[in-house]
Amino acid sequence: SSHFILSQKTSSSASKCFEIVFRVCELTSLSPPVQSQRELFLEKIRKIGFWEAQIFRFLGTSGPLSPSILHEVSLSYHSEHDSESLAPRRGNNVLHSISWLLKGAAIELRALAELNRQSQFISLVDTLLSPPLPLLQNALLDLPLGQSRCGAVGQIIHNDIPSKDIVDASSVPLPGPVDVCSNFHVIDIEKMQGHFGDEYSLAKERATKWAHAWNKFVSRVCAFSHISEAWSDFTMAMLIFSRLVSRTNEHNGIINMLGKSRVVTEILCTTLLRLTHSGHLKALGPYAHISCGNNSFYEGDMIEAECGFPLSN
Repeated sequence: SSHFILSQKTSSSASKCFEIVFRVCELTSLSPPVQSQRELFLEKIRKIGFWEAQIFRFLGTSGPLSPSILHEVSLSYHSEHDSESLAPRRGNNVLHSISWLLKGAAIELRALAELNRQSQFISLVDTLLSPPLPLLQNALLDLPLGQSRCGAVGQIIHNDIPSKDIVDASSVPLPGPVDVCSNFHVIDIEKMQGHFGDEYSLAKERATKWAHAWNKFVSRVCAFSHISEAWSDFTMAMLIFSRLVSRTNEHNGIINMLGKSRVVTEILCTTLLRLTHSGHLKALGPYAHISCGNNSFYEGDMIEAECGFPLSN
């Protein structure tokens, strides 16, 4: 349910549920009994329309006054002013849930193409590409790029930075799945506090405050990077396997991505909009005006390299 996904108390568990679905999707080289169980599970969630329903739950809207869950989560980072707030942690969990969903859907597209399930393939693609505003494009507009330093976090991490020796000695890998959290490091706050002794001091208080803000910053960047990579994975899979299905069924005219060429072009230009400095927008010609409903870009915010690289592929 949406409450389970969005609740402060259960959003982390919801993210793990979506991760489990993804892990089942990506399983390969299985023994026949395990492969059979995997196929039964995937067939079951196909029959209930799991992929389309969950994608629409996160990315869809029911009107201009009812923005998507992704849009609301993205805005929460920009409006957050308290470095101790738990709301962004819930936002990170929701972003990870969407990421696992899109990565699983990318694998599902490949499976449907290889199984020659044309109608199911088209249904999943149409869920994200149908006009007037394709959900895939809307999701790209709503990605919280450049917002990892928003609010109190950005103010704190640039001030009262502890010494490099203390930071290095207190750094530990960010907990979580290795394929998502590798190369991200946070501060073990208890270990850092130990370098200042047991007595209270202003330096210890400032270092602790900085560590909390830094850990929140790193967790944000990890979540932003994950959803950027997932969006890129799904888009790439859609473009590659749509061509495969089109060639396979060209004589029947079942699917023709050329009919969606304008949508694909606008998604490409929207990607450039998200990555390009505002001073260079004229180079995009008639597509430089792209903006949709409640979406907005936050000028001046630097796009995190961890997000820019997957989106530029």
